[in-house]
Amino acid sequence: MQNKINLLYIDETKTIVDAIKQLNKNGAKFLAVIGKKHKYLGSLTDADIRRYYLKGLTATTSVSKVCNKKSKFIYFKKLTDLKVKQIFKNRVIDALPILNKDKTIKDIILRKNYLNQRNKKIDFSCLLLAGGLGKRLLPLTSKTPKPLILFEDVPYLINLINKLIYYNVNTIYISVYYKKERIVKLIKKEFYQELKSKKIIFLIEKKPLGTAGCLKLLTREIKNLLIINSDIIFNFDLNILLKFHYKMKNFLTVACQQIETKIPFGVIKNNKFQIKKINEKPSFNYLINSGIYLTNSKITNFLNRGIQSLDMPDLINKLIHKNEKVGLFPLRENIIDFGTQENLEIAKKDFRKYFYG
Repeated sequence: MQNKINLLYIDETKTIVDAIKQLNKNGAKFLAVIGKKHKYLGSLTDADIRRYYLKGLTATTSVSKVCNKKSKFIYFKKLTDLKVKQIFKNRVIDALPILNKDKTIKDIILRKNYLNQRNKKIDFSCLLLAGGLGKRLLPLTSKTPKPLILFEDVPYLINLINKLIYYNVNTIYISVYYKKERIVKLIKKEFYQELKSKKIIFLIEKKPLGTAGCLKLLTREIKNLLIINSDIIFNFDLNILLKFHYKMKNFLTVACQQIETKIPFGVIKNNKFQIKKINEKPSFNYLINSGIYLTNSKITNFLNRGIQSLDMPDLINKLIHKNEKVGLFPLRENIIDFGTQENLEIAKKDFRKYFYG
């Protein structure tokens, strides 16, 4: 990250000649001018240089006199994909600096990279599982359904939907049961146009159907169906998951997270009554189900007739029994399930790490 940023900034004492060389080198049409204590002073572009040449400035003029000190930037604390999208939509700029609280640069988002990422069309739809009771988070969930728990003053479901829209999702299905009126009301307020165009569709459960039973409510054929528990905060690239799914030719792919479990005792390896070895406080690594899956609508063929409650682990075991190919996608990025009090505290403290990376 730092090497990438180094190519995009220039010290305030450098000259126009230095800036032109730097612009030719980075190919970004943008330089961030850095002052004392590495603080961001403003931006410098080809247009700025041409404009100041017309005013009679020489090639040895310092960039501090030429840079645009009113250029647009955003503080990292306020960074969301939606805000970045709005800035690039409303302003003709080639780059957007992301600043720390002390005005030092944390990152620089290049317009061309951002738009290329957004234009990578993934042909997929998504089912968000938002009907759970959230019993492990009582008493908080006695009034607030788990997907609407606030992270940085925004209900998590809103952030999750915005992330899917960023990836150009075809359709977002949201299964709801517990306190569904609150969820429906909020989504109608925040995503009215998406509901009107049926980009977002609710699947209303009349009784709890579990994490797999609600699949029966799907009425369309879907080539690629991403299924996500609505209490999972993740930051991995969905493009990579889709490519992996195709490459492996899986019927269903389960995103899996590796965890380490430490045993705080000496573990004995024995043969009947003879001790062979003692491992003092060993650690064991396991792959666990992250609550994110990729499949297609044909998975509903493996559900029993009628609308019945069923959870994804039971459905997965059924697929394996039927000799369908079920694969795992190993996650190396940060991911957390905020369905417990302990994890919720961690997720609130480090939300940006888990959601943005």
